[in-house]
Amino acid sequence: LPSGEAQVNDRWHTMLGLPPRRRLTDRADWRRLVHPDDVVRVEALLAAHFEGRSGHYEATYRMRHADGRWLWVLDRGRVVERDAAGAPLRMLGTRMDVTESHEREVALGLSERRLREARDDMAATLAALPDLLFEVDREGRLLGVHAPPGDTTLPPADALTGRRVAEVLPPDAAAFLDAGDPPIYFGFGSIRA
Repeated sequence: LPSGEAQVNDRWHTMLGLPPRRRLTDRADWRRLVHPDDVVRVEALLAAHFEGRSGHYEATYRMRHADGRWLWVLDRGRVVERDAAGAPLRMLGTRMDVTESHEREVALGLSERRLREARDDMAATLAALPDLLFEVDREGRLLGVHAPPGDTTLPPADALTGRRVAEVLPPDAAAFLDAGDPPIYFGFGSIRA
């Protein structure tokens, strides 16, 4: 560590699309391969470990492959030898290509965000509806009920969910549902029991 050099194995080179060769690499080699947006953060994590502020070093960041694409790598390491003043002398660690798992996590996060946005949009749409809205299964049971804010024509939705339409709605509305092919959504501008 005082020299800034690192002994790396063949896997380090092949992971980055470089010809396998055992050699010492220096900090400048590493810095040239790390994505510019990640350098400061990763160096801060290394410094925290070197200074004894963390028990180990761990960072996920991007490194440039020989073909120009960016790989996500996970570095883990620990100083295993220090001098009398506590300065690091030797560190051991691993570097793994985690590109696929990182991309899956990003895709999952994007899907979750889109689902939240769709739910929020649906909730906003339902809140804006001036009518009653019912979701009914094939057996004529209410799966969901939406009433506009301030509506007092029906009991609370949780008291209706699971009940048969004929128990809740006026006969003409229940007959309308019997003519359909549930599960369906339907709404009424107004209902008077």
